[in-house]
Amino acid sequence: LKGSFLIGERETDGELLYLNLFGENGGQPQHGPHTLIAGESGGGKGVLTRNILLDLFATNSPRNVRVRFIDPKFGGDYPWLRRMPHVDGGIVDNQQEAMEVLDGLVEEMERRYREIMKVGSNIDRYNAKVEPDARLPRLFLFHDEIGDWMADAAGGDYRDAVAGHVVRLASKARAAGIHLVLITQRPDREALPPQIKANIGNKICLKVASNANSRIVLDEGGAERLLGSGHFAAKLANEVPSGQSSLIFGQAPFLDEDEAEEMADAIIGHWGR
Repeated sequence: LKGSFLIGERETDGELLYLNLFGENGGQPQHGPHTLIAGESGGGKGVLTRNILLDLFATNSPRNVRVRFIDPKFGGDYPWLRRMPHVDGGIVDNQQEAMEVLDGLVEEMERRYREIMKVGSNIDRYNAKVEPDARLPRLFLFHDEIGDWMADAAGGDYRDAVAGHVVRLASKARAAGIHLVLITQRPDREALPPQIKANIGNKICLKVASNANSRIVLDEGGAERLLGSGHFAAKLANEVPSGQSSLIFGQAPFLDEDEAEEMADAIIGHWGR
C-alpha cells in the first residue's frame, strides 16, 4: 500500500516533493487527507492530476485502493480511466448521481468508523489486526472541475450539499481511510466556498490570473506569478517550507497523452481488468 505521490521537484533545492497521504515519506511528514488542485487552463492542472492518478493506480492493488471519479467534462482528460480496475461506477457526469456518490461516501465513512473503533484507532491499525479478506481498501473521490457546478447559479443545492459533505468528511475521513481530491479551473469564491477550503489541508495551485485568485486558494499571493506548464505553489498540511516563503514552489513532471495511455495499458496489464 503506497500513499506517497510524486508531485514535482522543489524549486529551492531540486529535491523531490511528495504528497504524503498515508504516512511519512522522503523526509516529509504525513500531509492532510484531502487535496485541492487549482489553476487556470494551460497551467498544467490536468497533467498533475493525471500523474497522481497513474501513480496511485501503478503502486496500489485494486484490492487496496478504490476510486470514484466525478467529472462534468465526461473524463475527457483521462480517456483510459474507465478501463482502470481500481475505478468503481465509471465516470459520474451529472449532479444528481454525484450527490448520491457523496452521500454514499459519508455513509461509508460512518460505517467504517464504527467498525474500526471496535478494533483500533484508524484504518491502518484495523487492517493490521483483522484477517486479510476483511481488510478495508482506501477510498478516493476525485472531483474534476468542481468549480463548474459549484458556481452554477442553478446549482445551489449541489453547492450546499458538497460543502456540507466536505465538512463531515474532514472530521473522520483520515481514520476511515477516505480521501478527497478536488480539482478546479475556477479559483473564485463561488467555486470555492470558505468552508470547503478550510477543511482541505493540502492546496496545490498552478498559474492563476490574479493575486486575488491566488489568495482564494492559498490565502496569499504568488500563484499569479507562476510560469505555467506545471509550475506550482503549494501549502501541504504539517509541511514547513524552508526559507522566507510560507509556500512551496515546484515543477511538476510532464507526461504527454500518448505516454499516459501507454502507462495506463501497462497498469491494466499488471493488475488485470
